[in-house]
Amino acid sequence: MFDRNTPLRGFHTTIQAHELVDGLIRLIGEGLAPLGINTVILEMRYQYRCFPEYACGTITFDDARRISDACLAHGIRLVPLLPCLSHQSMHSGLRGLPYPLFVAHPELLEVQNVPPDCDWPDFALHSWCASNDDVYDYIFPMIDDMADACRAEAFHIGMDEMFDVAVCDRCQGKAPDALFARSVKYCTIIWTKKAS
Repeated sequence: MFDRNTPLRGFHTTIQAHELVDGLIRLIGEGLAPLGINTVILEMRYQYRCFPEYACGTITFDDARRISDACLAHGIRLVPLLPCLSHQSMHSGLRGLPYPLFVAHPELLEVQNVPPDCDWPDFALHSWCASNDDVYDYIFPMIDDMADACRAEAFHIGMDEMFDVAVCDRCQGKAPDALFARSVKYCTIIWTKKAS
């Protein structure tokens, strides 16, 4: 649990590939711990055990455990991050290409049929439909999987840079702020109740 009497000194990073794990572990021990960092927020391109077909990278369960071990050895709390609602696209000129879950299930997207090579300013990032609760059949097990791998006591759900909301058939006419708040509720309160 977070100790409210201890200042949070955090570091946020992303790791995409198995080959980068040794470098991150070295950074934790030689760079972050000596600086007094006590929390690492880690966005991983993780190979889900629950849905391996929807992996976006090559970070394995064992890789996450090794990172967790390194954090624990230095008194650092590891908080995995899975982007929820927004940030459901690839980057580097392929913003129109959604993550594998949404390639397989385009009905879960807020905006469908975007050309894969579509980029800013024509298109920013995919998001899932905030009114389609079927997405949680995938997202909750993914969160559970990552939390278990990291021995996490906390989880980061992202939700920044939301560009398209209340535009699909399910969401039209609904208040964007209410749709956003509903997604926050599902990704925190509902998942927490389900997980406990």
